[in-house]
Amino acid sequence: MKVKKAIAYVLAGVMMFEVAGLTASEQAQASVKGKLNVKSVTLATGKSVTLKVKNKGKAKVRWSSSKKKIASVSSRGKVKAKKKGKATITATVSYRGKKKKLKCRVTVLQGAKKLRIVDEDKKSVNSIVLNKFDSVKLTGVVSPKKSNDKVMWKSYNPEVATVTSKGVVTGQYVGKTTVRAKTYSGKRIKVKVTVKAPVLSDTLKTAYIKDFKIGAAVTTWQLEGAGAYAKAKALITNQFNSITMENQMKPESLLSKENQTRGTDTNVLINEEILRKVLKLASDNGLKLRGHTLVWHSQTPEWFFHKDYNVDKSLVSKDVMRQRMESYIKKVLTYCQENYPGVVYAWDVVNEAVNDDGTMRTSSNWYKVYGDVGYVTDAFTFARKYADKDVKLFLNDYNEYAAAKRDRIYQVVKDLYDKGLCDGVGMQSHYSMTSPTIAAVKVAIQKYNQIDPGKIEIQLTELDIHNTFRTAADQKSVATKYQSLFNMLVDSRRNQKINITGVTFWGLTDGDSWLSDFKGETSYPLLFGADYAAKSAYFAVLNAAK
Repeated sequence: MKVKKAIAYVLAGVMMFEVAGLTASEQAQASVKGKLNVKSVTLATGKSVTLKVKNKGKAKVRWSSSKKKIASVSSRGKVKAKKKGKATITATVSYRGKKKKLKCRVTVLQGAKKLRIVDEDKKSVNSIVLNKFDSVKLTGVVSPKKSNDKVMWKSYNPEVATVTSKGVVTGQYVGKTTVRAKTYSGKRIKVKVTVKAPVLSDTLKTAYIKDFKIGAAVTTWQLEGAGAYAKAKALITNQFNSITMENQMKPESLLSKENQTRGTDTNVLINEEILRKVLKLASDNGLKLRGHTLVWHSQTPEWFFHKDYNVDKSLVSKDVMRQRMESYIKKVLTYCQENYPGVVYAWDVVNEAVNDDGTMRTSSNWYKVYGDVGYVTDAFTFARKYADKDVKLFLNDYNEYAAAKRDRIYQVVKDLYDKGLCDGVGMQSHYSMTSPTIAAVKVAIQKYNQIDPGKIEIQLTELDIHNTFRTAADQKSVATKYQSLFNMLVDSRRNQKINITGVTFWGLTDGDSWLSDFKGETSYPLLFGADYAAKSAYFAVLNAAK
């Protein structure tokens, strides 16, 4: 029995050794702690650096150099560069008779005595000016010629301009910064960098003047153009011929709170002052206006659906809700047409009535009060009754390219169109870099066109492409998708004779976009950056019009 136990212990020991898979030397090294603070370093002749062994505990360290004439090392790990070439510094860590060797590769450069910066034309520069997203290649020239000193680059503000390890400076944002070039020998030069917005010789509205209106979602502050909004106003009036108020014409803005004290079911009170301000600004700036939106499940006051306009009371009856709807639509349309005729050219009558699975939205207060989708027909009936004959009426929705939802929108619009109540489909067009494909958007447009080929109007009403790509290089992929989209739109309009009558971007600049808050991450979805400078996507959209 004792013999068997002894054999078992021996076998166990052998197995433990094999599992470890280490030689005796490797085991010794593994038991010594510590690692170098760097594994490689580049120095110019005459320069030095101190290497350290981290987490060595009580272990002792002995330093050595493979080539002392190139790089020497002191007993404390201080490496001094002596001559151009390469060497290896070794730290031998010892503890209780066990050793571990740590190595650092040292490259020694012949230091430069002078440094100057030249541009692509080999001319010395101390300042450069470039457009946003444009690039300039700078080169650090060292002397004497025998020097192999290298140049390291740094931007003091990469938000304004970045610089690569090879000296390529790219404008990222309108503003000023400094780029520094520094050699390993310590020579340094600074170059002042000014990033400007590119001068736009063409505009979106002129490029597509024969195709469709080009619009943006805006605010009254931007249209007024006071102070910081001066650039916004200039951009709107220069680039666009159509606007949509992002929020200021929605029911929550236009339904007066005075309804709660003196409104009646057949006399809904509206905020005429808000309408007046919006319409006057559009008129004064020579802009046409898309009305957005009359009937929506969201951004409509809860009290509007309750008895006596009081949320503590029950929902009103279907008949009462119909009266309120008619009064509201009549008041809004009549005010616009009597006071500023011709300014509003289209209305999103009903917004987002269809679910993504192709069913009708039953969670809407409109549906809850009506008990069915009859509110959609009523809304278009009243809008048609009170709208001028030249004002176009749209059903507007998102994810309008997805098959199930697309087919239901098609059917709803077709029924309304056949009754003479609706003029077109509003495709919100909130896209991302991965979805939808341009092919899917094209299929949707072709589907809606089948309602009345070449006559029914189709508009992209809230276009943006979500992405988190801030740099010039990354933004090129966004530009590619925009160009593919507009190539398809132009072909559909010019060659397929599909009646696309408008494209509206949902926001003026990246800084105004709703997507950053909605997505919880900074989005760069539009044609202009927050600095009001045109991005590569802008030029891609312009190019598609040619």
